[in-house]
Amino acid sequence: MIEKKTKKLHEVTHFYDYLKHLATLSTGSLLLLVAVAERFANNPEWGILFGGSIAFLLISIISSLICMFFVLSNERYCCGEDPEWEIDTIIFSFLVTGAFFILGVFSLVVFAIKNFST
Repeated sequence: MIEKKTKKLHEVTHFYDYLKHLATLSTGSLLLLVAVAERFANNPEWGILFGGSIAFLLISIISSLICMFFVLSNERYCCGEDPEWEIDTIIFSFLVTGAFFILGVFSLVVFAIKNFST
């Protein structure tokens, strides 16, 4: 029983650290985008991608925080007693975090290629 709890705690720690690093990357990217936003204020091509990237990264941060909250909240239960709706919330917010982070980075890359390829 102790070994099972230790293994679960180890897995949860790695999962939480992954979410923390993803939130840090999203926050850093968002801050850099805001810092250079005035440079692109004068008629950029495909400017919707720049705004989309900011929105996607912000959603990724919020979803990551929600997921981290539920991961920590879920630790109060003993092995096997996790409520199904909390597990579903963790899975959904984890998928949203990853998907919107990828969308944010992808839209920023496409925006940069389009505006810097001259």
